[in-house]
Amino acid sequence: MARDGYLILDSDLHMMEPDDLWARYLGEPYRANPPRFFGGQQQPLAQSKEDKANADTIMGMEVQGLAIPAHNMQTGATVSSSELRRRSRARHPHFQIARARSFDAPSTLTAMDIEGIDVAVMYGTRGRQILCHDDLAPDYAAALAGAYNDWAADYCKTDPTRLKFAAQIAMHDVPSAVAEARRSVTELGAVAVIGTPNPVNGQHLHDEACEPLWDALEELDVPIGFHPTGNTALKDDAGRRYVGHANFHPIAHAIRNPVELMGALASLTTGGVLERHPKLRAAFLEGTAGWLTWWLWRLDDQWEKFGPGCERALSMLPSEYFRRQCYIALDVDEEPAVDAVNVERLSAFGRRVSRSDAAVFRPRARRRATPQDPLGQLRAALQDRHAFRLADATAAAGDCGGIGKTLFRTAGEGGPSPQGWVGEGLSSNHPSPGSL
Repeated sequence: MARDGYLILDSDLHMMEPDDLWARYLGEPYRANPPRFFGGQQQPLAQSKEDKANADTIMGMEVQGLAIPAHNMQTGATVSSSELRRRSRARHPHFQIARARSFDAPSTLTAMDIEGIDVAVMYGTRGRQILCHDDLAPDYAAALAGAYNDWAADYCKTDPTRLKFAAQIAMHDVPSAVAEARRSVTELGAVAVIGTPNPVNGQHLHDEACEPLWDALEELDVPIGFHPTGNTALKDDAGRRYVGHANFHPIAHAIRNPVELMGALASLTTGGVLERHPKLRAAFLEGTAGWLTWWLWRLDDQWEKFGPGCERALSMLPSEYFRRQCYIALDVDEEPAVDAVNVERLSAFGRRVSRSDAAVFRPRARRRATPQDPLGQLRAALQDRHAFRLADATAAAGDCGGIGKTLFRTAGEGGPSPQGWVGEGLSSNHPSPGSL
């Protein structure tokens, strides 16, 4: 399906999991106590033909008696989320078809055809959220992740040449996370692992306890994609402090994703993970990228001032590890991210149009497109046509086969290339089944 000679890879296409996933896929003895799902403010869900299995209606869940997210009872968050979702679902008629089919694999493939996407790496929505509580029993959390991965593998069997998946792991117990990563990659065919950027039970990514995971991912030769979640149930969630206060939703949503990714990036670079694991590859997804240039400068500055004498030595500056081993995604309407294009390995354009907070284009934000300004070309293309025709704009940026080779190894072997930065791009900006 390549357009103008370019293959388009979506490195973060979300699945909208049905409400009975864990009831069907959890093994014993956990199946007797599956998660329960709700609408906003814990309203019961009713089955409907328009939204099969409530795949597009779930706003909260109860897992082992624990509420996820912590803000589910806040009226303003429920109303604003519902309104944003209503507007986003009105953007393209395929949404209604996908909702009625529970966002199943055939409806996703149709959306990819509409968008011109060749291959997609599937990420979970509730599959991530359901693990975001510190107090989950480690064995139960591991079972939740395993059940999701079994379901995701079955989902991708519909067309394994086009649908790949990133495996979910539960960081409540690192040995279990390592075992699930190995099983998912070697037995189920996962091409990546999903990372939670937040600490879980106070455990940071550069702590000694996480070393076995980094060893395993190097050995398996798969990347980890750090992807924040839109909930506030983890104790170390940047948005949690605003729960219960006015205008919680826009404040917490603005802060959470970038800040959590900044922390994860700091752990991997300044914390020494990438020093000790030079073959590890990491992507930072759905947290914008306008902050990247400043944050790398800040990490370098602070390391030069305070790094000497610290517990773990680095042989390079933090920014150099990022350029050697990391990727990041940006939003199509993210004006400050233009500077980040100059940082090597900017892996992705865009936010999926299917998201309720997808791009809203403003006349003042329109940029003049030039051959040297791929972001401006992308924005101009989007403003001049229906938003769901994003794939046409990718030719301005380069061959996303580079990201397939260097990040996911989906397009054959090969080492990282500084120019291989197109990927999630247009990939993720489609009207196909998206995330909350």
